[in-house]
Amino acid sequence: MTEKRLFPRTLQWILLFLALGFPMTGSAANERDLWKLWQLHMQNQAEHETVIAACKQFTDDNHLDAFTPVAEGIRAWHLMKLKRGNEAVAIMETHLKRRSGNLNGGAVQLAKAWLSRIDYERIELALKTYYKHEVGFPATLDLIAQHPRIPAKLHPPLEDRWGTPWKYELVGFKRIPGFENQKYELDCLRLGREPHATKVLELPYAGEIKLQPTRIVTTRTKRQVLEYTQPTPASSTSAEDEDKDPEPPKKRLLSVGSQSGSLYLAYLGEHVIVVCDRAHWAVFLKPKE
Repeated sequence: MTEKRLFPRTLQWILLFLALGFPMTGSAANERDLWKLWQLHMQNQAEHETVIAACKQFTDDNHLDAFTPVAEGIRAWHLMKLKRGNEAVAIMETHLKRRSGNLNGGAVQLAKAWLSRIDYERIELALKTYYKHEVGFPATLDLIAQHPRIPAKLHPPLEDRWGTPWKYELVGFKRIPGFENQKYELDCLRLGREPHATKVLELPYAGEIKLQPTRIVTTRTKRQVLEYTQPTPASSTSAEDEDKDPEPPKKRLLSVGSQSGSLYLAYLGEHVIVVCDRAHWAVFLKPKE
């Protein structure tokens, strides 16, 4: 019987498994590849072409894998950073069609959020165009499409990607006749205080996902739930509390496919945890039992 020898590359994978504590199983291999991609992305956030290529390779190698939406979402972010918005939008438009699966649910949430941000900036451009023609802003957004000198390509969507109408109103100088249409407010109810894609792109990736997994809780129905903590925002601490001992972060529970605020738990596997908010994905190692 001929003895098989391990090639050096295979030996490297085994050492990696041992270092991360991953057993040699198919599902662990998928989680391993995702973790490697995540580490590459987080350590090279300014190396856009490198990460784009790695995400594309991950998708090509695992095109039927459940983690593909995560890789594609990261790739879309790097494409936007390179101002290759059309390519990023094409990826996110595809994600809108995903229906089943918790990871797909996270991809849909991210796609709706980013596409709504992009639409928001489209509306602002349309409003500026309208103002150039009329020296005033329209009373309602639908009037932009009715303007004979504004081309169809500049007509803005009247709803965000969740199907909710934009909150738009004129807030000009109501007590001065003729100046009521000189200022407006535009909001997306789902995105809250930061609807600008350009500004959100300036944030460090996953910097707002301040989550610390503590343990996995098994319910009576044998369902696994993530227990985690989040640091208390500095702004919520008053001057009177500065001299007091800080309270430990409150422990919270989140099940797969559920949401707390903007935080969504997309995957709880053998070795990794995948979450997202309305801007970024984040991958964590699962806490040891």
